Amino acid sequence: MNDQNNPIGSKDNPYTVTSYNANLKSYIQKLNPCFITGEIIKKSNYGNSSYVTIKDLTDDSIMECSTFQSGTSLKIKEMSEGAEIVMYSKPDFWNKKGKLTMSILDIEEVGAANFLKDIELLKKKLAAEGIFDSDHKLPLPAFPSKIGLICGKNAKAKDDVIENVMRQWPFVEFEIKEVSVGNSPNTPREVISALNEFESAAQKPDIVIITRGGGALEEVVFPFSNEELVRFVYAYSIPTIGAIGHETDCPLLDFVVDYRASTPTDAAKTAVPSAKNESEIISQLLSSLQINLQNKIDSESHKINRYTQSTVLKNITDIFTPHLLLIKSNRDKIASIINYKLQNESVISKKLSEKIETVMNYKLQTATAETRKFSEKLEILNPNNTLDRGYSLTYINGKLIKSVQSVKTGDDLLVNLKDGQIQSTITKINN
Repeated sequence: MNDQNNPIGSKDNPYTVTSYNANLKSYIQKLNPCFITGEIIKKSNYGNSSYVTIKDLTDDSIMECSTFQSGTSLKIKEMSEGAEIVMYSKPDFWNKKGKLTMSILDIEEVGAANFLKDIELLKKKLAAEGIFDSDHKLPLPAFPSKIGLICGKNAKAKDDVIENVMRQWPFVEFEIKEVSVGNSPNTPREVISALNEFESAAQKPDIVIITRGGGALEEVVFPFSNEELVRFVYAYSIPTIGAIGHETDCPLLDFVVDYRASTPTDAAKTAVPSAKNESEIISQLLSSLQINLQNKIDSESHKINRYTQSTVLKNITDIFTPHLLLIKSNRDKIASIINYKLQNESVISKKLSEKIETVMNYKLQTATAETRKFSEKLEILNPNNTLDRGYSLTYINGKLIKSVQSVKTGDDLLVNLKDGQIQSTITKINN
């Protein structure tokens, strides 16, 4: 146990170099990895190891870096001095020499400016495909019962969302997925995995909030502008709210979520209604309903009182007297009209019958006379009567002979007389 009057590190109880370096190394190793951009001014390679000196792009600040990963070392070998890079690195401390160095976990020869340029090109490409169209966005539920929250581990943004949601609407349930939302190349993949878990769950959240606080471009804009992540959110079936960084930060995720919140607090207030406001609205509606109902009751009561005091209602049968008299008058008129019609129709019917009979008798007499004349004509034209007067009809092969030109010598003839037939053969023809 250290003496409180003489603590370690004091003049009387100083650190040793080794112990201080050990403490310093322990502290430095707790720092999170981050993205750093700069220019390579010196590099050397030894097998799978590389040592690099990085210079700031705007001033003379430098940083010593190293890597012992074969893949990262191979990338550095292919780079030339003067290359602008962005590296994902973690601080490390060398105890023996008391030297701070940065351990390179990954490195790309691009630069922040090129990153932003690539993001802008991707933004235009996705916009042309309709990925950011407002008519594709899902409406947020009015009263969610379950919220899915994707955030960093022990992040302040998580606490802001939960605190503000519970303050406004304490009836909601949270399901939280903590992922790497800082300086990690795994961020897009982890966010997609969390979204997928929400969507495939038996009880899906009604809404999903993706959030993280502010930070550098490589912490906020780059990981949340990943094309795979943006396309995944575009096709997502659950309404999403994005609350990434500050108002000035614009990762591509902001353009594809169903609602873009400026802060985690704004996301919370947007996701749920205010219990206080809803209570006030309900109270106002109940009050309005009560007033309208009372007004309706008063109005109907007034009508009832007015009707009950009416002279007509005191002798209700008086209402029907004029109508009964009108019905009786119309009934008598209708009876008279019907009797008149029946009488006239009887007279007309009798006269019509007599006229029809006269016409029919005339037509019958005329037809009888014409029939007699026609019979006399037929009798005159009857071939048998012609035979009675001494005439005959001569046929050859069943055809009546009308001219000597139609026969020749040797033809057999059949002669019809009044009382029989004669068969003969032509032996001579006289013209």
